[in-house]
Amino acid sequence: MSLSEPSLPLLDRTPVGVRPGSLWLQGLSLGILLALALQVSVLIATAKAGGHEWIQGDWLINLAGGPVRRGAFGSAILAFSDITGLSPLDIVMAMQVTLVAALVLGTAVLLLSQPSASMSLAAMSPGIFALVWTIAPLAAGRKEIFGLLALLLLALPGGKAGRMVLSALLLAVGAVGHEVNVLIFPVWVVFLFLFPRPAGKATRMLLIAAVGVAVAGAAAFAISHARLASSEAVCAALTARGLDRSLLCNGAIAWLSHPGNGMESVAEALANVRNPGLLPLYWLCCALPLLRLWLAGKPPRLARLALAAGIGPIFLLYPVSLDWGRWVAIQTTVAALILLGLGARDRFQPVRPISLHERLLWLANTLAWTPHHAIGVAFGGLFALAI
Repeated sequence: MSLSEPSLPLLDRTPVGVRPGSLWLQGLSLGILLALALQVSVLIATAKAGGHEWIQGDWLINLAGGPVRRGAFGSAILAFSDITGLSPLDIVMAMQVTLVAALVLGTAVLLLSQPSASMSLAAMSPGIFALVWTIAPLAAGRKEIFGLLALLLLALPGGKAGRMVLSALLLAVGAVGHEVNVLIFPVWVVFLFLFPRPAGKATRMLLIAAVGVAVAGAAAFAISHARLASSEAVCAALTARGLDRSLLCNGAIAWLSHPGNGMESVAEALANVRNPGLLPLYWLCCALPLLRLWLAGKPPRLARLALAAGIGPIFLLYPVSLDWGRWVAIQTTVAALILLGLGARDRFQPVRPISLHERLLWLANTLAWTPHHAIGVAFGGLFALAI
């Protein structure tokens, strides 16, 4: 069976130019565009208010206190600020808004390119990035945006070698900025072959080697320089440029020298969560719409490898970091991009269409709750936000 011509019933095979269920897909696309408006408003508001200890503070970790993970990224921002005279907060805000907008708009394009309304289930998970970042603003604009956007650029149909290079650059920069992007590298490699471009194999292998070196270097540096004895010098580099210590230095920057950062903080958080045994069930509920769609079709074998490479490494973060909602969002979004990328190329869709009634049930589940940015669940979801 050819990957480009999957065996599907004639009833559900439609030319690319005539997409069934377009209103359904357009509605979901409009929904994530509204989510973009909310996310951008948070990013701009916090930057204009003087910054936030997590949303912008993590981007401004620097090397003023010595070698430390994520520091080179923030030092580059401060150097650019010194050269241009722009505020570091304005630089961070511009980067965040640009990256988030690109991810949301690209996802909307993928949705509108699907062969049938059944494919909308790929975006109907409570864990999809657009929902998690809307309900939990502390998860919005964080540095995994680099890795997710790198994957999106490969999942989108069309484009030539230049898009592959841009994707590679995003992942390499993201790995320097945050170690989570190191864990996205394996699925990025699979995406290069799952969604090939006209560029030859030699180009792909060269990009893999270049990004692999950058990712390996970033990982080694992060492991060797995970903490600082004191984060005071990191904060002083910001106050010297007119930024507010009380707004920026008590979150991500302070945690560089926090003695309980890691497994201890995760264990403490789990002890304070009501019904912690249900947390795996919540994760499963995020995966169910995607699993339903996956099992309804016949994804190519390489897609299974991409799924394993995208989901598996992120599990390494759960024992050592509190931000479980962010990790769920990464895993869910990677799975969605695999399905949407295949669907946009007419290489995957359900053998039998998923009914409107079932889609409405999945939609209600999606809007009713979402993972909290840290350990826990935000019940009410978009309904609670609207109220």
